[in-house]
Formats: sequence, C-alpha cells, structure tokens
Amino acid sequence: MIHISIEGRLGADPTPHEDYGNVTNFNLAASQGKDKDPVWFQCSAWDTLADNIRKWFKKGSGILVHGRLCPTRYEKNGKTIHDWEVKVSSFDFPLSGGKKKEEATDEVVEPEIIEDNGEATVAHCPDITEENK
Repeated sequence: MIHISIEGRLGADPTPHEDYGNVTNFNLAASQGKDKDPVWFQCSAWDTLADNIRKWFKKGSGILVHGRLCPTRYEKNGKTIHDWEVKVSSFDFPLSGGKKKEEATDEVVEPEIIEDNGEATVAHCPDITEENK
C-alpha cells in the first residue's frame, strides 16, 4: 500500500456522488515549482470526511490531503485507461494561506478547533480581511 500526502489546490468545487454512498470527488493540482505545469491527482473522500471537504473547500482552495494511492482502470473511447486515485483518509488546512506577499500581514490568527478525536485534529484558520481587523 502506498501512503501519500499532497498539498495543492482544488481544480473545481468538490463533487458529491451519493449514488455510491456519501462520497466526494475532487481534482487536486500540486505545484512542481515556478514555470512548471502542476501535477493533477484525482481524489475521493467518504462519509464525514466528504461532508467536511464540501463544507470547507471550493475551486482554488488550498488543501493538504493524506491517503492511499490506488490504481484505477476505466474505459474511454474503447481504450482501457490506467490511472491513479488518492483515497483520502484525512486532510489539513495548508500552513500557507495562499496570500500574495503584498496581501500578507503580521497578525497572528489562532485556528478554530472543529473536531478533535484524540488521534487527529481538524482545525480552521479564518482569513484575515479588512472586515475582520
């Protein structure tokens, strides 16, 4: 089993697929550095994790996902396509808020603890805007 952690940005809003149970799919773009194309990952999350991802993230949001890298296979135009999917087991909010340097502030914002089950903590750090100052 291959475990992986990826920090990136969502390419579109997370999509629920309730036909298969409470599952949410999303594509994640991970940067390879300046002037390089990102690497895209297909991700899926289930149950409460799926609900939280739909609640807290949208297209362009930064996220750090942890999970298993699993091979997938599907048919497209009569050809069998082999690909990889990340089965998300947990997520974190990235340390970087993704703000441009000129938008950054020195103000420290404490994250709000959303869920703490003793093994993992999920926290949300609100954005600093002119309205919140």
